[in-house]
Amino acid sequence: MQRARRSRNFELGKTIWSGRTLSTIGGLVGVLFIRSYERGERVYYSMMSRGFRGEIQLLSDLQVETRDIIWGTVIVLLGVVILLIDQGGWGWPLAWR
Repeated sequence: MQRARRSRNFELGKTIWSGRTLSTIGGLVGVLFIRSYERGERVYYSMMSRGFRGEIQLLSDLQVETRDIIWGTVIVLLGVVILLIDQGGWGWPLAWR
């Protein structure tokens, strides 16, 4: 919407309460509301067409197991190590010096 506003050479008036400014901002807010409402309708209809009836149906009960905690910890630690290597604070950059 900012790109569309810039392409139409929109500039604020002397005050935000000027007629042209209020008209343009009101139009932008209206278009934003209509677009979000229509998108919500499309999402709702697509969910209904796929069988959603207001309740999430799961194939099995979700429970956190020990292996989930281990994998989560491994992934977080791997991310931290990669971040440290990228920042040059630890690891391979010391071997290159």
